Amino acid sequence: MRNRKVKRKIGRNIEKAIKSALNNDSRTASLPQGPIILFAAPVNSLNTSTLAAQLTAYYQEHMEGIHSELELSLFEGPFSLERNFTTLTGIEDEYVLSSVTMSSFIRQIVPTDSSTFNPVGGEIIPDARILKMRDFQGDLQFKDDEIQRTHLMYQSRMKQLAKSDSPNKTQTFIEYLFWEVIMKRAKRDLRTAVFKATFDNTAPYSLLKIMNGFEKIISDEIVATAITAIALGSITPANAIVKVESVFDTLDEAVKTADDLIVSLNTPTFTAYSRAEQLSLGRNSTYSEGQLKIANFPNATVIHEPDQVATKVACYRKGQAFLSTHSGNEGTWEFQRFNKETKMMLTGKIGLQFQTINPGGKNNIAIGQ
Repeated sequence: MRNRKVKRKIGRNIEKAIKSALNNDSRTASLPQGPIILFAAPVNSLNTSTLAAQLTAYYQEHMEGIHSELELSLFEGPFSLERNFTTLTGIEDEYVLSSVTMSSFIRQIVPTDSSTFNPVGGEIIPDARILKMRDFQGDLQFKDDEIQRTHLMYQSRMKQLAKSDSPNKTQTFIEYLFWEVIMKRAKRDLRTAVFKATFDNTAPYSLLKIMNGFEKIISDEIVATAITAIALGSITPANAIVKVESVFDTLDEAVKTADDLIVSLNTPTFTAYSRAEQLSLGRNSTYSEGQLKIANFPNATVIHEPDQVATKVACYRKGQAFLSTHSGNEGTWEFQRFNKETKMMLTGKIGLQFQTINPGGKNNIAIGQ
């Protein structure tokens, strides 16, 4: 009881002192009299006016790692595109994916005429497909109120991590902003473009126009009759295995046994296929990445590709499909402060292409839709 009385007395004394100071200050003579309400500043609030300068300083110090992360992040973590494609680095404009396919030309000797030249014509098939790097741009705007809320989320996260052994427990807010917010979103956007984009350099400009992605390349080859897509219809656990294998069976025999062969399934098809496998093998557990194989072909790995939509099944060699990303020249990312907003601008390039598509009518790619 005594402590509460002392605290009330101290509070009244502080209020009187403030009122007295205000009354003695001619600049505040017009202020209305009454109870004084004290507002405390938020604990550990973020000074947004210096955010652009802090981001610039961090970028300049860690420039090489940041650019490398944007280029290689698509090939790391869950659903890494390393499962789907072979990566090419250091390409800024275009890259010629040349190949030469040759059919059989060895023949039996004719005992009565071993010296006669009897050539096989038209069996050498040169091909040169071009991987074109397409420019993309990222313009990011942080409004002060949004960045303050992000900072509060960061503080909450750090309180949780402080009780753990996580290496991120000492992460600064600028590091959090770069790696957990900006880079993750950039990776998600680029991954979407790799499968769903159609290059179109006209307005309105958008993510889904920055390149020719996987499904656009496949669609163009179907139109050009280089690929004959198999119509699969509705896929259920009752027919999934048969339908997926019907696409696989159209591959050239030599391709079926290639070490880097993948069978990429979109989400509905993979769901049906994996459930069918569980039923056939009497399993109730889920599958880890790489465990599903085409029957009798342990080299043919079945993968789940969530960004495939129209293409239900795609069978091809990973070593024939090339993806390249370039995060722009070092020092080209910019951060600015303007009108209570922090702005970020980045540039880069990305490209995807197959080295060969069914040369000479021999299927090294099989598609089911």
